[in-house]
Amino acid sequence: MKRLIYAVCMLFLVLLSRALSKEESMHRVGGGVTYWVSLKDIPENKEWDRSSLAYVVSYQYQPALFGLELAVDILPDRFGENSYSPHGLLFIGRGFFVGGGIGIAYADSSFADQPFYVLKGGVNWELFPHVHLEIAAQYRFNEWADLKEEDKDFDTDTVFLGGAVRLSF
Repeated sequence: MKRLIYAVCMLFLVLLSRALSKEESMHRVGGGVTYWVSLKDIPENKEWDRSSLAYVVSYQYQPALFGLELAVDILPDRFGENSYSPHGLLFIGRGFFVGGGIGIAYADSSFADQPFYVLKGGVNWELFPHVHLEIAAQYRFNEWADLKEEDKDFDTDTVFLGGAVRLSF
């Protein structure tokens, strides 16, 4: 019975992707700004900000109801210097969407030991032909790993709120 349900679900997804793929296959490239807030307290001996602005550059591919996003967040002066967070997401939805993914932080000339996980939801509008606006929220969680120094080892959960403009082709 489980195999039958699995087969029916897979057939449905294949048919759905084929129905949308020829006319609505979209590649989108763009960038935007987000405001992030760390939900957990930064240790008192740290001089890091608990919130700030960040920039995002992203690419999306959505051949059907499901899509893929590859992005890099640029967080100026996050840990005393710029931090970069490349991540990938799988999402579902066209106007309203939700998704999940994984990424890794790069700061202090090294990558984190462990990845972070991302949950994202938002709204996409086509403002003009081939110009899209996204308003979204992200929740990131991980056990922050040692980058190079032991004093950078702490847990953090972070919320990102922001928008992006993308061009489709």
